[in-house]
Amino acid sequence: AVYHVVETCMATFTKGVDKLCEVEQDLVMGENAQGEPITDPMRVLVDIFKYDFTSVEERLRLLFIFTLIKEGFEEAHLDKLLDCAQVSRSFKPLFASLSFIMHSQLIQSNPVTISLPGQTNIPQYQLGRCVSLQRLPPFSSVSKTIQTYLPVKKKRVDRVNVSSYTLSRWTPYILDIMEQAISGKLDKSRFGFVVAKGIKDVCGLGNAVDTSSKDFKKPSARFHASGVLSSRPSPSLKSSSPILH
Repeated sequence: AVYHVVETCMATFTKGVDKLCEVEQDLVMGENAQGEPITDPMRVLVDIFKYDFTSVEERLRLLFIFTLIKEGFEEAHLDKLLDCAQVSRSFKPLFASLSFIMHSQLIQSNPVTISLPGQTNIPQYQLGRCVSLQRLPPFSSVSKTIQTYLPVKKKRVDRVNVSSYTLSRWTPYILDIMEQAISGKLDKSRFGFVVAKGIKDVCGLGNAVDTSSKDFKKPSARFHASGVLSSRPSPSLKSSSPILH
């Protein structure tokens, strides 16, 4: 049974999933498996869009990665990318949602009108005139923080070595955070809520709670781990207190 499962997975993998994974790795890492820099990510996208094995969701995911790599672009350029990827422009609100998540203007406002998918009898959605998007700061103002997640910007720890798999070069950013937390090197401006051992004042939040054994009252000696009560009274109890049996 295991053999048939593996055989089925490999059949799907060799039909295009391998190419899709390689493109994602190259775009995010900014270089291919041989360590050569990706100088034209747009061409990489165009080449993968020529295949018909990619779904709409997979094409959108590649466009999201490209948007973050390029630190945003004009809405007219987004229209051309969607057309090249053969994705309906009705999905443009997803890029607006990505802008809100990143808290930055990933798409430069242009007054372009589109219709929401499956809804024709309602006012058209104008992405370029969205007031909420216009109020977001430009991507350049938050680039230092956001681009920390992308290895292509060379701000991540380089973990790629000769033993790394071609399709497993990227590692989640949470791994960086865990390593920094263990070594006590977390950025206090971003992780001020993390109280490290032995630190009395973290980022001006006040003294940490003292967890030392000083003035710590132990549980009554009459209580044991087994749950059975001892017949001897606790020294802290008054002599007039009844003894529990």
